Amino acid sequence: METYLCMKDSRSAVLFVRYYSPKVEKETGMKKKKTVKTRMLSLFLVLLLLTGSVSSVRAEEAAGTEAAGSETTKEQIVESEESVGSGEQGNVPGSAESTDGSADVKKDEEASSDRNVSAPSAVKKEAKATTASDEDKTEAAGAGESEEPLTGYGITVTLQIEGYEKTVEEGVEVTMPDKYKTFEEYGIENVADPAEAGKPGYTVLHVMAEYCEKKYGKGTAGQHIKVEGGMVTQFVENMPQEGLMYLRNYQVPAQGMSEEKVQKGDFISIVDICSAQWLGTWTAGHYSWFQHKNMETEAGKRYSVKLNMVSLFGDNLTLAGAVVKVLNKTSGAEVASGTTNAQGEATIVVEEPGTYVITAKRRADYYDKKGNLAWNLVPPHGILNVIPAKEMTDAGAVAQAKETLSLGDISQVKENLTLPEVWDNKTTITWSSSDVSCIQNNGTVVRPVGADKQVTLTATISRGAVSDKKEFVVTVLGKALFKELQVDHGELCYDKSIDEYTIYVEKNIETLTIKGVAGDGVNVVKLNMMNEKGTAQTETVLSVLNPAFEESSYLISEDGKDLLPYDIVLETKGVQGTVTIHVKRGTAGAPLPDLPDITWGQHLGDKNNNAVVDSKAPTNKTELLWESFSNAPDSWGSVYAGTPILVNNHIYAVRNHKIEMLDAKTGEVKASTKLHSQIGYYSNIIYGGGMIFVPLGNGDVQCFNATTLKSMYLIENPASLGSYWGVYGAMHYDNGKLYVGYSNQRDYGGYAVYDTLDPNIDDEYEVVKPLWITGEKDQSYYGSGAVTIKDMVVIGGDGGIVSVRNAKSGEELSKLQLSGKIRCSLVYADGYIWTTTQNKKIYKLLLSESGKITVAEEADLPNNSNASPVVTGGKVYITGGVWGAGFLAVYDMNLTLLAQVKGENPFNTPTVSTAYDNVCVYFTENGPEGSLYKAEVTANNKITLTKIYTPEHPQYSMSKVIIGSDGTIYYANDSGYLFAIRDKLGEVPEKPDDGKDDGKDDGNNGGGNNSSAGITPSLKPDSKPTTTVSAQSFAPRKRTVKVNAATKNNASSESNIVNAIQQSYDKKENSLTIKNPPEVVGAEVFARLSQYPEFRLVFDCGAYTLSMKGSDITNVNATLTTKLLEMENTLSEEDAARYGNYQQLMFAKEGPLPGKITVVYKLGEQFEQSEALYFYDLLGNTEAQEVILQKPYGMFVLENGGEFILSDQKVEEAQEAEVVEISEEIKPVNEKTTGIPVWIYLFIGLGAGALISGLITVKVMNARKRKDTWEK
Repeated sequence: METYLCMKDSRSAVLFVRYYSPKVEKETGMKKKKTVKTRMLSLFLVLLLLTGSVSSVRAEEAAGTEAAGSETTKEQIVESEESVGSGEQGNVPGSAESTDGSADVKKDEEASSDRNVSAPSAVKKEAKATTASDEDKTEAAGAGESEEPLTGYGITVTLQIEGYEKTVEEGVEVTMPDKYKTFEEYGIENVADPAEAGKPGYTVLHVMAEYCEKKYGKGTAGQHIKVEGGMVTQFVENMPQEGLMYLRNYQVPAQGMSEEKVQKGDFISIVDICSAQWLGTWTAGHYSWFQHKNMETEAGKRYSVKLNMVSLFGDNLTLAGAVVKVLNKTSGAEVASGTTNAQGEATIVVEEPGTYVITAKRRADYYDKKGNLAWNLVPPHGILNVIPAKEMTDAGAVAQAKETLSLGDISQVKENLTLPEVWDNKTTITWSSSDVSCIQNNGTVVRPVGADKQVTLTATISRGAVSDKKEFVVTVLGKALFKELQVDHGELCYDKSIDEYTIYVEKNIETLTIKGVAGDGVNVVKLNMMNEKGTAQTETVLSVLNPAFEESSYLISEDGKDLLPYDIVLETKGVQGTVTIHVKRGTAGAPLPDLPDITWGQHLGDKNNNAVVDSKAPTNKTELLWESFSNAPDSWGSVYAGTPILVNNHIYAVRNHKIEMLDAKTGEVKASTKLHSQIGYYSNIIYGGGMIFVPLGNGDVQCFNATTLKSMYLIENPASLGSYWGVYGAMHYDNGKLYVGYSNQRDYGGYAVYDTLDPNIDDEYEVVKPLWITGEKDQSYYGSGAVTIKDMVVIGGDGGIVSVRNAKSGEELSKLQLSGKIRCSLVYADGYIWTTTQNKKIYKLLLSESGKITVAEEADLPNNSNASPVVTGGKVYITGGVWGAGFLAVYDMNLTLLAQVKGENPFNTPTVSTAYDNVCVYFTENGPEGSLYKAEVTANNKITLTKIYTPEHPQYSMSKVIIGSDGTIYYANDSGYLFAIRDKLGEVPEKPDDGKDDGKDDGNNGGGNNSSAGITPSLKPDSKPTTTVSAQSFAPRKRTVKVNAATKNNASSESNIVNAIQQSYDKKENSLTIKNPPEVVGAEVFARLSQYPEFRLVFDCGAYTLSMKGSDITNVNATLTTKLLEMENTLSEEDAARYGNYQQLMFAKEGPLPGKITVVYKLGEQFEQSEALYFYDLLGNTEAQEVILQKPYGMFVLENGGEFILSDQKVEEAQEAEVVEISEEIKPVNEKTTGIPVWIYLFIGLGAGALISGLITVKVMNARKRKDTWEK
């Protein structure tokens, strides 16, 4: 055994004992005896050493108390309470390494000098006592009282003296006398020295006195420094002219100059600054210093200077508005300047090389004693070294300036903008604003009232004869009339961009209370309401005194009369504006649940209008599954059969003056409801949010519940009185809003947006007004349709104008003039907007984040087109034509024509199936037959055109082609029939009883017999088509992609995921699973996912999955860590008892998540018997939540990173989990259970091993016996 004693310090020791084994003894008993003896000896030595170490520690403590004048180690020296103060207050200005304008204050780490007598040691012992025990503190204090006064320090500090409009000393070193000198010895009267209180030590006032002695001669301090009433009223250079203040290490101490102790290396600033009082609040400007004192830049190049500041009075720190000046070092002439922004940064450009002085000044909005606007900034001091720049041509200088010119963050502007007039390499800039009422050309900002506003600033960059332009889209935040606005009945969600609301109040409610908080700048609020007598009255609130208000308006008068409906108007002053609240009787509805299977809900499938499916539609021989006739009246030789949509296994169509819901498999009408008024020539209906929207002939739109077909409300035609507007294009639904284009069928129309929430469930025909509408003389929207992208809506019309508007407010962000009328729905695919025009053009448009739209590519078409392009697989498919000449053309993504095929009649908008090796394009022809075509396009762009169905009832057709998930094709023609077409199966199709008497005995006339050979029998419950559709046909479609998590090219991995998302979405898949995802998933993935609200992305990490839908994304700039770690359970016994069976988890993610993360987690064995589980956030960022349990999985939601506990005990109130099943698509694929317990496999393995071992043993024994070797 070896024993080591390690002394950690004078109070503790660590004993190490190492055992080693001697040679192996032959006898076991001997080894046991030696082991016992050894252990007894070791124990004795340990006790002996511990006893000795304790004794030595006590001896050292006793010796340390007696040795008053002995040497002291660095670890024992601790600053006294008097010297701590503001000692740790940041960097010295001018340090090149400084990043925040302050450097660590130097510590006095020198040991006491032999010259010091016992008093300094006593002070150090007193400081040490702050961390010692109470007994030590008493001993140290007692020792300090018995010591003699302090005699010397040897302290050197730096002193800065700034007079009002004059610098006396930028920074001069002052070394204090070694022997302590009191105020009285300096000749300073009317002030008590710290030594009088028994706590001698140099203060700021001592430093000022010593400076005077060194500067003006011995004994002069009393002449230059005067103290009255505890305040310094006189200092050098006729200071103060305004008011004297001081700082220690760039901070304002809480005590006076005669009390604030200094330390070696301190930076002391004495400043003369103007102060003022307003409404009881004092202000005295700011002290400033440059982040770097010594700076360097190139001639003619922008240089950003960072100015740090500290407020000399209170917390009203303002970094903006300081003018940074570059001065000639010799003459003092100004050569350049720049003004600081809200972050204290200023940009300067010095044209000529040299060494310059740099400082800063700023005027206040109050006056000094001379009656001038006061200087409210203590000037900083720095040196700027400007070196020669590299030679550059005018064109090169302008190009570089255009690339680097920036205005910083202009997404939420409230203050004036600083627009630079010069830039790098002697370039100059002039500015122009698209809206000078909001942003003037000099950068002055006038905030609008209400909605935010976007303004384009154009910079013209010039040098010599060369110039170029660069645009900046600035978002100016609108002023809100109210910070809060609420009512106690009905629903009112205040939005500063909305000034008109309608609320519904149930009957028998007698009063309505309005609560609110006035917005910034609003000083008066007037409320026009009803009193108890039923007459109007105005209540005035002085919000300048108290912005909060609460007022009540009567809904029923004192004599029992119902006063509704009426309007409550709130009018504001200071910030001028009004808010109108329409109050009505009724019950507001709630959002309807979405139907589970939305195969083809909008005009061209979904909100992106890109008609791509992955269903296996018919490719060659087809047959009629069913046809359904419309009893609509004949109009110019045609009968409208309805423009169908396919939702939840039902076809919806408007015909027969009704909305009808047909079984998609049989064509049988399951439900119908009469329309409020007749439709026009046609009606392009759409689905959205559990509702069906039907354009009517008078320009209104009627809304129906998609499940019950009950009318919910009417959407008002917004045309002015005497005008007619109809809905002749494709409506668009997104996120609870309906977008509708109108046309007068000639030269103008308008575009409007509506909220789709049922305003009053008690009124089927309540009229809903638009949230916003374009101008009365806007272009006509005839046949066109919009697309929504993030918070923008993009619309096109007959004027050939593509307009980008804020979807919320309707503000136009940009517009683009194209060649020819736009009569198709715009398509959003692969990050671009695609459209055709009637001037034989196809366009690829780019939409920027700010809403600016530009042409990325354009190309000629073989002929005119009203069809929408389809984009998939790196190609663009488009149809069109005129009477007698139709075409299908294929382009690449740069709009280079790859192939085309022609037909005899115009081809309508195509639908593309990607289910086969070759792409199949389906479309109808607008010709006499109204036939259905399929074009097969190979990888090398060979097109094979086939007519796959010609109806028995020929007529022209402008119908789109709908393809169901089982491959059935649905379309209509002007014969009045809807058709369902499928692959030919050899069966005779059957027709539903449509009630039409065509004079034929075909079993569909409501009577007669079915004996005629070859005639389709009538539809009966036992004679439906024999084709069955499995449940899998309607299950959510998903795709799985494997990503190599170990890849070194993370960007490539992210790009693969982004491409996979796009491909899956284009194929109408509902989800995408990424197996073995990278540890960190980049923001690019979530930016793409956010574009598809209903699409789910799943990361399969083995024992768990992380998944998000596009609608879950809240931060497209955030990344995601895919590591959810099981931690060692380290709770205390008490906490562990509270949590029961638990598992500690950690989601190691710094910063915000992209959004809400759904986690499906494979549960451990400890939860096998648990009936419920709860998920707790240990950091308390979110409340506890109940886990959705579906063994062996649990599902919960992550909204932030941190440490968590999964427990089967309800420790605190938790959010109740919804009663839902964990879908298969988000369960871990790699963790599928076999259904056979592990112990059974273990038992079988052990049994088999034992059996084999036994057989081998028996065989060996027999062999040895035979050879007579067993005994040996």
